[in-house]
Amino acid sequence: MRNLTGSDATTLVDAFGGIAERAANRFAVRFAHDDATVQSRSYGELDDASARIAGWLSNRVCRGDRVLLSFQPGVEFAEAFLGCLYAGAIPVPVPPPGRGRSERIDLVAVDSDARIVLTDRTTASQLGDGDSSIRALTTPVGLIEEALTHDRRYRADQNPDAVAFLQYTSGSTSDPKGVVVTNANLIANIATMSYHLEYDADTRMCSWLPVFHDMGLIAMLLAPLALGAETTLMAPHTFVRHPITWLDLITEHRATASTAPNFAYELCTRKITDEQLAHLDLSSWVNAANGAEPIRAETLAAFARRFERAGFRADALRPVYGLAEATLFASGTPARRGVLAREVYSDALAAGRIDPFEGPVPSSGDENKTCTVVSSGRAADTDIVIVDPNTLHRLDDGAVGEVWLRGPGICAGYWERPDETDHAFASTTADGDSGYLRTGDLGALLDGELFVTGRLKEVLVVSGRNLYPHDLESSLRQLDPAFAGRPGAAFTVPVSHGSSESDADSIVLVQEIRPDSRVPEDLSTLLSGARTSIGRQFGVSVAGITLVGLGHVERTTSGKVRRRHMRDMFVRNELTVYCEHLAPVVTSRYRAVDGSIGGTR
Repeated sequence: MRNLTGSDATTLVDAFGGIAERAANRFAVRFAHDDATVQSRSYGELDDASARIAGWLSNRVCRGDRVLLSFQPGVEFAEAFLGCLYAGAIPVPVPPPGRGRSERIDLVAVDSDARIVLTDRTTASQLGDGDSSIRALTTPVGLIEEALTHDRRYRADQNPDAVAFLQYTSGSTSDPKGVVVTNANLIANIATMSYHLEYDADTRMCSWLPVFHDMGLIAMLLAPLALGAETTLMAPHTFVRHPITWLDLITEHRATASTAPNFAYELCTRKITDEQLAHLDLSSWVNAANGAEPIRAETLAAFARRFERAGFRADALRPVYGLAEATLFASGTPARRGVLAREVYSDALAAGRIDPFEGPVPSSGDENKTCTVVSSGRAADTDIVIVDPNTLHRLDDGAVGEVWLRGPGICAGYWERPDETDHAFASTTADGDSGYLRTGDLGALLDGELFVTGRLKEVLVVSGRNLYPHDLESSLRQLDPAFAGRPGAAFTVPVSHGSSESDADSIVLVQEIRPDSRVPEDLSTLLSGARTSIGRQFGVSVAGITLVGLGHVERTTSGKVRRRHMRDMFVRNELTVYCEHLAPVVTSRYRAVDGSIGGTR
């Protein structure tokens, strides 16, 4: 197991506290707000604030009590998180109140049995209103503004084996579960990540990622604080509305490292104008990690081409793989190598292999079509094996199965869920090799490189073929500019193809559409052609495509599509439909409430 560079610290508090003592005036974190104001904290200032919050908390909670953290974007979250660690309490990050977040906040509050919620004044005024019933859960609300004025500084003894924080999963395939991250897990994962991605005290990070999720929290906030580095943060909603702001901050602060999901690179490529691009200088950005969702080779290639004139280098792109149950980081692309993409046979992938393609690129009518898979790099202080999820046998190179992990960053389990912990965190292969985490992700190893292909629970099995929903969704987005950059959800629904036949699963896609001037008849023609095109591309029948307005494809707070939820809404006919084109068997089962049939409405 690797150690932090120049440190023998065994907890984040020890690492951060040591830096604060040695270099109190060293810049730590800044937050750029929408109104152009900037909050900044040195290591000494952050240490003082954290110690005061710990003193305030020590009068209200006991060691090991859970403290819910719900904050508007700003430096206050960092102060509160470290303050909890200083106090020996367990921070539980949740998003601030907002559209569709009340259920998650309440679920986490109940599941973690939080003793108090620490927040800012703005958020406190929203907690307990129509969006969140947190006050009804009898969880007291404390204000960080009051905690920061506390006179007593406090710092509890740190135990490497103690729980550092609870990181709740996104809930894209199930209810959110609290991943138990120990101090040892956290410091080991930061050490591994910093070694593999070459983070050190001279790294300058920049991020818009939400700090209530693992990638934003650990990679972009806690890692730099443990290393003595600096980080510049901004609000997620600011980036989504104005992608240029992210690259402007990288330019202004000469950031060297920034991490984002695939959609962020695609959004910048599509939205940033030539005029905006002319003012960028991305030559300092040498570590552009990409993770948290399926990585598209074409997205990264387009980003590199688009921003080359701003000094961005293609070899800065670093696909990575990780998950909350592994603290965060599990594998990554070596420095200065760039993206490794492989052409593989589509039929082979559907059958469970990523056999490398050799020879000329097939023509559009060739049956042996190919697709591209992207490597997420090599393991770092982690054992990675690919296992048949049913037989538990190890699979050979090139075979697709469930990704299993073992290493110092693998977390202790799920909070108060012993059965699910035993199933996921203490798995044994058929040959008796034990201690693995079952990730629920599908992938393959090829020449030591990890290729992640999808989620086990989301694979669509149609006519004996394994299809990945994100591939179908991506293909639909590319068919028309009205779909570009907007989320979609692919899933299967049971339909009957005859009175003597049992139900069979058929593919349906729900896609957000940008408002335009086209009439429904034009869209019906578009969707009819899209069903045919996607069906031919993947060798299956597409039973329907439903268009919905902007914001109607439900996503988790980390931006992952809630495909199961969208399927349930389609089946229950609860979608607000803009236009749709369905096969008659789908219409008659899920839409013909009044006895009518047809393909659009």
